[in-house]
Amino acid sequence: MRFFLKVDWEQDIKVEVLQNANRIHPVEELQGVKLLAERDIAMLKLMACANRAAQKDVYDLDFITDRVPLKTLMQELREKEARLGDDSNKTIFDLEGEISPTQDPTLLLKFDQSKSADKKLPGHSNQLFKILPGYRSWMFAGSSWRRKVKRYSP
Repeated sequence: MRFFLKVDWEQDIKVEVLQNANRIHPVEELQGVKLLAERDIAMLKLMACANRAAQKDVYDLDFITDRVPLKTLMQELREKEARLGDDSNKTIFDLEGEISPTQDPTLLLKFDQSKSADKKLPGHSNQLFKILPGYRSWMFAGSSWRRKVKRYSP
């Protein structure tokens, strides 16, 4: 389930309610609201980035990897796959035919390719996302992410 909270006239917060999402970190709590840990969100974003290549996932991953190195996230994704990768742990987030970036890190650069290249997996109906004043531009974030992926070595 997804909905938006209107903070003020210029800012909305997107809220997604997840059920049965596999995670390896404890749930965090902020002002009484339970949240997936940032690293668990990042692992979902890595899988999304490798398979559907939405700009919002790239932007979020660039932001997160300023604090948590890509190498750390990829190691944790490998650990999650080893621990929870069998059929008994599959959830709605495990799409058939998804390829993990742990198998092919170059998939994390898929956003550079033509959008018509792969229509097998569902994407976002609206690719637009709002960048708040004071945050990096999409061009800067895309370039920064590209550098991080190219520097990554397992």
